[in-house]
Amino acid sequence: MYAKDIIDPLKDRGFKKAKLTWYRSDNDITILLNIQKSQYSKEIWYYNLGFGINQLHEKAIHSINACDIIYRLDQRVNGKWVSGERLIGIFDKWIEKYGSLEELRTHAIEGTLPGVIGKDTMAFLTTVVFSSKGV
Repeated sequence: MYAKDIIDPLKDRGFKKAKLTWYRSDNDITILLNIQKSQYSKEIWYYNLGFGINQLHEKAIHSINACDIIYRLDQRVNGKWVSGERLIGIFDKWIEKYGSLEELRTHAIEGTLPGVIGKDTMAFLTTVVFSSKGV
């Protein structure tokens, strides 16, 4: 898989590019896709999918290292090489399932969030805030 294989599909989905990271932000979250070379071999790549919760940061993030939720894919999934088309398909399904603050909260409460999640992130997502208005 070459980065050039995913540039146009991600651009069509509203993602901006910075080096080997693509990101898209709304008021609540930033969604990222990052391609990372292995430190052990030039032949090994990883695909990092991430969510940044904008409310936990002073601004929208553009780095996978700043993400609050990170999920890593190897360059092979179930023994098959991940092509650009396949990576976009996986990313689309991931966004569909987890791609809003509401969905992240639901999955946090259900214990079904993917990847690495910090304790502050989990606390934020699972805290219920009651409004004093109308209740």
